Amino acid sequence: MKGRPLPYSAEAEVGFLCSFLLCPRELGDYCIQRRITAATMHLPANAEILRVLLAMHAEKKPIDLITVTDTLRDKGELERVGGAAYVTEVCTATATAANAAAYADTILDKARARALIATCTTHAARAYNEQDDITGVLASAEKAILAIGAERFQAGSKTIHDLVMESIRRIEAAQEAGTGMKGLPTGLRDLDAYTGGMAPGEYIVIQAKRSDGKTALAMTIAAHLAIDLKTPVGIISLEMSGEALTTRLIASRARVNGEDLIRGKLTKGDDLMAQTDPFAAVARAASEIAASPIYIEDEGNQGVLEISAKLRRLHSQHGIRAAFLDYLTLMREDARGDDKRHDRISANSKGLKNLAKELNIPIVVLSQVNADGEVAGAKAILDDADQIWAIWPEGEDFAIRILKQRSGARGEDVPVHFDKPTTTFRNADQKPEKTPPARKTR
Repeated sequence: MKGRPLPYSAEAEVGFLCSFLLCPRELGDYCIQRRITAATMHLPANAEILRVLLAMHAEKKPIDLITVTDTLRDKGELERVGGAAYVTEVCTATATAANAAAYADTILDKARARALIATCTTHAARAYNEQDDITGVLASAEKAILAIGAERFQAGSKTIHDLVMESIRRIEAAQEAGTGMKGLPTGLRDLDAYTGGMAPGEYIVIQAKRSDGKTALAMTIAAHLAIDLKTPVGIISLEMSGEALTTRLIASRARVNGEDLIRGKLTKGDDLMAQTDPFAAVARAASEIAASPIYIEDEGNQGVLEISAKLRRLHSQHGIRAAFLDYLTLMREDARGDDKRHDRISANSKGLKNLAKELNIPIVVLSQVNADGEVAGAKAILDDADQIWAIWPEGEDFAIRILKQRSGARGEDVPVHFDKPTTTFRNADQKPEKTPPARKTR
């Protein structure tokens, strides 16, 4: 609406300036860390006072009411900010340096809101005037909006002391647990032993040819986390509907043939569980899954921005500790000028890797291998991934080949059993023995 005032908080701006004057050295360093500048302030007087404070901090000059007032007077800015009376009012505001972070959060949020309004207004005008180049307008708008959001996550740099203490805490926790795990378990014993599980912030890629078990492996791991360990997980399915995925989960947990379950031809279980009533098993599995912290988003044609927004929401609202995306090359590849397809896939891959670090959870992404064994955007995926697991058929059996492990060895083939009827991966020693055929009698 025309004439509508831009968002800002005069109280937070004054509170932060007062905090700066109370603890100038600490708040000067804090401004550098959080990237708070004069442009962060909305009111011109507050912006000019902060500009002077930051300049004095950089020059290591003493900062108090008198020195700030004198500096503003020497610059010819004192009257423009409201005179000595306004500077005194700022210095004597009922603020405390202990609340400086809260004031900073408020003024930064307001500054981002103003930047977003300006960006949207500019690109709305461009959309009216440059309708023939809407692709370029979209790309420019996406870049500008991402830049606004990126500032939020780039500002929180940590000292080496903080990082050392975090590392020590993680090492101590691993030693106390005594599990040999660095993160969340997959539920596949040999895979966990070789990789140490899925660490927070890891970007993990599962590769396989069509119908070789990518989704089955991801759902096996997700079910183990959510059902067995009660760990919240998020699933973004760009290929299968949420209902289809849930039916797979039910068949897997009940250990019944998935196709028979769908077609109404359910008989006995498919892994020699001869004494199990399959209908009772399905009911138990459905009850377990319904009570589990699994959250599925199944809308197709999603780009990295939409997927990131959904996972951030799931992380904020439900505390998901792992996410699964089925699959990478089905993500919408937003046009960026003359970029080739591998460049667009690379952009999506990097966006997901950054998201894993931002949320500090493992994100497991599926990637399809074509008939020639090639993966679209392979080099970018290889560079980005912390771990790459390839599902490798070996005769009637399967193995998970560790193509990359940033924090460990690679090249190992981890034997597993893939039960195709129930679309379930299990430990290799859980493969059921075949019943020998009955001997014919004369």
